Amino acid sequence: MAELKPKPCPKCGNVPEIAYVCGEYFVFSADKPAGSCTCSSFYEMHASREREIEAWNRSIKNG
Repeated sequence: MAELKPKPCPKCGNVPEIAYVCGEYFVFSADKPAGSCTCSSFYEMHASREREIEAWNRSIKNG
């Protein structure tokens, strides 16, 4: 099975990073202030990297 990868942000075009803190994975944009872009304002957190990427990709598709 191929590795699941996050899709680019629809607003800025950057592919966000997936960070891990305190048992949760989350979408992280190192170069944008919180809330300034789609990739810096996505606040879902999941216990697995794959679930976080799935949630991000789904939000991009539905957004």
